[in-house]
Amino acid sequence: MSKSRYIDTKFWDDSYIIELKSDMKLLFLYLLTNPLTNPCGIYEISLKRINFDTSLSFGMIEKALEAFQKKGKIYYKDNFIIITNFIKNQKLNKNMQIGVLNNLNDLPIEIKTFIFKKDCDYNKPFETLSNALNNLNLNLNSNLNSNLNLNSNLESEPEIESETIIKTVKKIIDDLNFVLGTNYKPTTKKTILLIKTRLKEGFNIEDFETVHKKMYDCWFNNEDMSKYLRPETLYGNKFEGYLNLKKAEYRGSTIED
Repeated sequence: MSKSRYIDTKFWDDSYIIELKSDMKLLFLYLLTNPLTNPCGIYEISLKRINFDTSLSFGMIEKALEAFQKKGKIYYKDNFIIITNFIKNQKLNKNMQIGVLNNLNDLPIEIKTFIFKKDCDYNKPFETLSNALNNLNLNLNSNLNSNLNLNSNLESEPEIESETIIKTVKKIIDDLNFVLGTNYKPTTKKTILLIKTRLKEGFNIEDFETVHKKMYDCWFNNEDMSKYLRPETLYGNKFEGYLNLKKAEYRGSTIED
């Protein structure tokens, strides 16, 4: 089924487009109109697909995407194209506006977080859509992060984890299993959620490894506490406390401390 996208004829008179070389103009127009586009202008597409459809070289595609991003026109993150002014330049009726919101809600949390960072230009044109949705009584307030479930429980909806997160979680759980002699899985949703929460707070892989060693020394030979040597306890809200636990405190440390 074909989809309609609105492209103003003034596109060719745009000062930025005028200065682009022909192959970059082709790529820019392709990113606006290819079959994978959606009403919000944020969609997943591989470089291989772009290469296949346009016959542009991988090197040229990567170079052009970097140039687009430097100017804040189009971003490419985790295989997602993010067109900053796409919504602004579409003629959206009420149903299409709702469709945009649904598209945004379906995005992976990493992409939703990225597009509403202060240094990403995507959120500027979205302000207009936010006002329009308010008029539809959709209970959409000015807090875009809240509207797009940025702070919602990650277990409430399925999402595709980025390759970086998958590798990081696996490395952390592999170290935990090595230290404890256990067989915890790096694919457990709750474990992934806890690790991602700590990473967002600024902790790194080395911090997790330190907690593993410290709490093993602290609890392993304690019959009452050894059962808490598990991800849901170690990676919870007391993570920073475990990380900074001093050797003199090991013997008397408990969950409540």
